[in-house]
Amino acid sequence: MSVATVTMQTGFYAEQVSGVGLSDAELLAAQDQRALAQDLELAIRDAMANARLAGESAFEPDSALLVLPNQDDAYRDRVRLLFAELLNTPFTAEDEQLYPDLMPYGPLSLAQWSAVEQQLSAYSARLTSSFAPGDGGGVEYARGQWYINGQTYSLADLVLTIRLGNLNGLDSMLQSDLNTMVANTTLARQLMAITGDMKWRRAQQELDVANAITNADQADTPVIFDAVTDYESYVDAAGLSSEALAELGLRFKGESSALFYANLQVSQNGTLTEAEYGDTINELQSLFDSINSENDVKRVMIETRQNERTNMLSSMSNFYKGASDVAEEVARTLQETR
Repeated sequence: MSVATVTMQTGFYAEQVSGVGLSDAELLAAQDQRALAQDLELAIRDAMANARLAGESAFEPDSALLVLPNQDDAYRDRVRLLFAELLNTPFTAEDEQLYPDLMPYGPLSLAQWSAVEQQLSAYSARLTSSFAPGDGGGVEYARGQWYINGQTYSLADLVLTIRLGNLNGLDSMLQSDLNTMVANTTLARQLMAITGDMKWRRAQQELDVANAITNADQADTPVIFDAVTDYESYVDAAGLSSEALAELGLRFKGESSALFYANLQVSQNGTLTEAEYGDTINELQSLFDSINSENDVKRVMIETRQNERTNMLSSMSNFYKGASDVAEEVARTLQETR
């Protein structure tokens, strides 16, 4: 199932809307508690409507006006506990003694009952948001608040957290690109060192053969390179291995790769002809050029993403300032009307 991605208030890390990881038993208990809150919310709504029809402006929680959907003692005890723990209100006169920290037992005004109904609606939405999407959870909205993974968000919070999640994802891509560039740069330097050593060795070998021909008056003397001393030793000195270069060569050119063949000769303590040695140098140079080209592309991507990141931060700052200005204006207006 496709889910949104947001950043939780506990940290600037993108997290999926996946609930809070309830066990099967915890999920059943939470679903029962949600059903209780929803039933009670409907019962309170009906009770307030009946109170208005009867001309009543207040009524007690356990009055005849509030008709519970289930009248057995176990259900009534759950309602009493919900009133005490969530609503800070005694459901019966006895609860005032049982829970001494609660407000005094007595009739609640219709405005107070409306506040109780809103608390139950928010409680139900928060519980639902703690379920996994497959269990009916997800992003919930109730009475001006959003709920994600059991946490509460205003609209401004939600917008900012989603943008923070996007920013976190962008930062991850930037970090990946930078890591790739660093690795590519290191590899390019290693390839350049190997190529330089091999070119120097080829010049020395050709000079040695030329001297041998002159001194011995011999013609058609082949130029032969030892795969171990004239290739593997340079690879090792650069911090790589002939096996690793063989894998690069296979990905780069397949089994026709000169690097792959050079490694075979290394494993057999074999030799490389002048042409094979030259092919190996050329392939190293081609790899070097390819890696530099990839880094050029990465540089453009990084610059683009850095610009996107700057714009995103600027947008977030403007949004937050706008939301703060609106909140301050509302607060001033309320203060002036008192």
